[in-house]
Amino acid sequence: VRPMADDASVAVLVASLGLSHLCQAAGSTTLGDRLSALKTGGRAALLKDLSELLPSAKLPERQKLTNAISKIARGELEAPREAQAAATESAAAHPMPPPPAEPLRILFLHGYGMSPSILEMIGAMGGLKRVFPNCSVNVLAGFETLNLVDHAPTTAAFNDPINGLSSVLNFVTGMGKKVFAWANFCEPTDEDRAERRRGVYFSFVRSGGAFHEYARETAGTVHEVTSRLLKHIDESVAGYDVVVGFSQGGEYALQLAARIGELTRVAGRPYRFAFLAVDYRFVFAMLDAEKPPEESTAPVCLHAAQNPNKTKGTFLPELRAFAIVGTEDEDNFPGFAEEVKKLGQRGLTISQVTWSGDHRMPPVGERCYDEMRRFLLEK
Repeated sequence: VRPMADDASVAVLVASLGLSHLCQAAGSTTLGDRLSALKTGGRAALLKDLSELLPSAKLPERQKLTNAISKIARGELEAPREAQAAATESAAAHPMPPPPAEPLRILFLHGYGMSPSILEMIGAMGGLKRVFPNCSVNVLAGFETLNLVDHAPTTAAFNDPINGLSSVLNFVTGMGKKVFAWANFCEPTDEDRAERRRGVYFSFVRSGGAFHEYARETAGTVHEVTSRLLKHIDESVAGYDVVVGFSQGGEYALQLAARIGELTRVAGRPYRFAFLAVDYRFVFAMLDAEKPPEESTAPVCLHAAQNPNKTKGTFLPELRAFAIVGTEDEDNFPGFAEEVKKLGQRGLTISQVTWSGDHRMPPVGERCYDEMRRFLLEK
C-alpha cells in the first residue's frame, strides 16, 4: 500500500493538471490562500470541493476532475520537494486570470510571404473581426523582407502549390510590393545535412513538380525572433489580450506561448492564443532543439516553474489556446490531432477543431471561429 502523499504534493497535482483555477472557484479569495490551506489538512476539503464541481463542469474539465479526485483519494501522488515548492510558488504568483474584457486587443502574426497590406486587401481578418466585435487587430509585419528575384529557396516556396503563394508572387512583382517572413528558408550546407540527426530541420518545397530540400531557420534564429516579439509586446502601450498566428506566424505564436513568462510587464501579457495551419513538427523540433526530435527526453505535464529550463517546451498553467487546421491542408492536417494532444501533455490547456478548407485563413462565418471564441473566452 502506497503512503498518502502530503498536501504540498496535492498542490503539485492540481497545478500540473491545470485545475488551479477550479480551486479558486471553490471558495478561496486567492490561489495563494487556497494552496496554503492545503498544508494544514486541506485534502478532505479539496476532495469535497472538486466533487461538488464535477456535475457542473464543462466536458473538457470533467475528465481532469475525475482523474484528480481518484488520484488524491488513492494517495497516488509523488513529487520531489523542490518541485513542490516551485509549483506552489508559481501558482501563488500566477493565478488564473479572468477572460479578457472586450473589445479585445489582438496581435496577429501572418504566414510566410504575406504582409499587413495584402491581408487587409483580401479581407483575411474578417472572420476574427466578426466573432470578436470591435476588436483591434495589429497585423505585425514579419522581421525579414523576402527577396523574390534571386533567392532560390524563396522562389521555390512561392511556387509550391500547397502554399498558395503563386498569385501573391504575381501581384507583388507587378505592383512592386514587399512581402515578409519571420525568418526565411536557406540552402542547406553539407554540414547542415551531416548534422540532420542533431536537430537541423528541413522543409521539402515543391518547385516545377520536383521536391527541393531547404533548411528551415535554426533554433538560434527562432529564439532571436521570439525574443523580438516578446520585446514588441513588452514595449506596446496597452499590451495584448490574444495572440493569433497563421502558418509560420502560428509557429512563432507557439514559441511566444512557451516563453510568455519572460515578459516584464505582467499587465500587458496575453494569456489566450490561437494557432492556425501550423507545422507542429517544426514547433516540437524547435522546443526540443537540444536534441533531435526523435531522441527528445523533454518532460511532459510540466509548466515553467517546475522546469529548470523555463524557456523550452513547457507552458505556464494559466494559458489557454485553440488550434485550427483545414482538412484539405495536405501538409498540416495529417497527424494534427495527435500533435495538438502533445501540447496538452506539456501542460498547455488547448482545444482543437478542423474546417473543410486548405492552407488559408478560414472565411467569414466559419463555425471554427465561433468555437474558438467560446473556448478562449469561457470562464
